[in-house]
Amino acid sequence: MINQKTAVTLGSFDGLHKGHMKVIACAFEMQQKHGFLPLVLLFDKHPMLSVAGKAPDTVLQPVLRDEIISETGAGKRIISFRDVKNMSCREFFEEILLERLNAGGICCGWNYRFGKNNEGGCEELRALCEEYGVIFEISDRVDFEGAPISSTRIRQ
Repeated sequence: MINQKTAVTLGSFDGLHKGHMKVIACAFEMQQKHGFLPLVLLFDKHPMLSVAGKAPDTVLQPVLRDEIISETGAGKRIISFRDVKNMSCREFFEEILLERLNAGGICCGWNYRFGKNNEGGCEELRALCEEYGVIFEISDRVDFEGAPISSTRIRQ
């Protein structure tokens, strides 16, 4: 458990493209407004490896990704996706975000999914945050040439 309240960023962060950086910037805004520690939540392996047995090609090697995150000044926590892949949205929120990471604020992208079988999205996360008094921000999508920037699009 972390003693200081955190502003946890949620996403895959496999490419650290402009969309990811906007989510991380949200955590720094929460730091300025509320004193929360900006924290990037990462998984040890790409979720698709556990779900489908094969992960997409890496956009950034983890060492470079971690270096870029460190350069932003945000902290990071790496958790095992296998440990959380069967958690409901509520279990993930309560056990990981609240208990383990001491979230006072949560930032995610417009298309964030979580919980077993991706059962939840931004609206479910917003409802949990409201229930527990956690500040919640959704970063708008970032477009390039009329379409959202995404790791999938970058790979293509």
